[in-house]
Order: sequence, then structure tokens, then C-alpha cells
Amino acid sequence: QTLRIQSESEMDEQIQDHLAELFADTDAVLINSQLEAKNFLDSGLSMIQMAGVVLGGFLIFMGILNFINVIFTNVYSRQKELAALESIGMTQTQIRKTLILEGVYYSFITILLLLTLGSVISYLMSMLIQNVFYYLQFSFPIVQVAVILVIMLIICVITPVIAYQSIAKESVVERLRK
Repeated sequence: QTLRIQSESEMDEQIQDHLAELFADTDAVLINSQLEAKNFLDSGLSMIQMAGVVLGGFLIFMGILNFINVIFTNVYSRQKELAALESIGMTQTQIRKTLILEGVYYSFITILLLLTLGSVISYLMSMLIQNVFYYLQFSFPIVQVAVILVIMLIICVITPVIAYQSIAKESVVERLRK
């Protein structure tokens, strides 16, 4: 009732095609092949990966928007303090450098959390998924993480400068009156 054929992996497709030709005329023989199962699972895996990419992209986008919001709110809430510093002699260039350093500190804290806590969480999530899909393997996405870290560092440097430029359009006296 059952015929199991074990072959070299490069012969799998040829054997499957030959068996399909032999039994093409009969409905009594059902052919199940690991090659077909693997192809089916690979298509499912690509769908899972695509969903992961979409979800990850959405979370990254939301995180970037949240960071930009925090920086803008921080600069606007310290508007009086920055104007007071400027009124006692701190130049706008020095204020920009201070805000850039603050953004760099934020990015380094985030990078540290991402590389430690985020990596552990990713690994644990992959272990949970491996309980269902045993053929999956965890691999750390070094290139993707490096690209995200560079983008994050650029955003952390540019955002405070843009926020400060938007409030520095008014004179120091006008900013102190607020």
C-alpha cells in the first residue's frame, strides 16, 4: 500500500516526474512527495517573512515618528531655557551642538537597548515560532540592523536641529516673553 523511495536530493525531482508519468492514467495511486511538501512550506515561509517585514516596517515607522515627536516636544518645552541660555551668551551654534549631542545620547541608549534586550526578545520569539515551524532557524539580521541603526543615528542628529531652527526664527526677546 505504501512505497517509500529514498534517493539523493538531486534526483528527487526526476524520480517524482517519472512516477507521475507512470501513474498518470490511474486515480488509485496517490503520490505524496517531500519535495512538494517542502515547496508548499517554502511558499508559506515566504508569506510569514513578508508579514514580518511589513509588521517590522510599521513598528520602525511608528518608533521613528514617536522619537521625532519626543524630540520636538522636548525642544519646544525648553524653549524658554534655550532662549535664556542664548540671552546670556550661548551662541546658536553651541545650542545646536548641545541638542545634537542630546540626540546622539538618545540614539546610543536606543542602540544599546536594541542590541541587548531586542536581540534577546527576537531570539525568544523565534524559539516560540520554531515550536510550530520546526524547520525555521534563527539568524541575526546584521545588515538590516546596521541600516536601521545608521538611519536612526541620522534622524537623532537632524531632528533636534530642525526643531531648534523652527523655534529660533523668533528673536530671543520674543522667545523669553513666551
